Amino acid sequence: MDKSAFEKLIGRTVTEQEAARLQKIKEILDIQNNDAIWTVILILEYYDYSFKQYPEIITNQINHLISEMHMIIKEEVKLEIQRNKKFDSKLGHKGYTAKNVLIFSLINSLLVCTTVAILRFCLS
Repeated sequence: MDKSAFEKLIGRTVTEQEAARLQKIKEILDIQNNDAIWTVILILEYYDYSFKQYPEIITNQINHLISEMHMIIKEEVKLEIQRNKKFDSKLGHKGYTAKNVLIFSLINSLLVCTTVAILRFCLS
């Protein structure tokens, strides 16, 4: 088995664990170094390696999106508070609009939490 072919495929040096796993496959199946089945095995190992990367990539993307959503929600709440202050000073409806801001903020927070919970459930 040519480790360098697998290293070229995954774009890094093979770990000891991966080398041991490939060696174990070779010994159990009694595969020779020049056997064409290695091509198939290396492709399957590449898929295994690639699929193991997805949860971390997805988690990082989710965390990034959550951060962005929090920033957007904070900005929207600030803008809504400013709008409400203008509305309150013109029409004198104090208290009512502050309640709307709180409800808006809570709904957005619930949406974020629900989305995160669903995504974490799907990834587990």
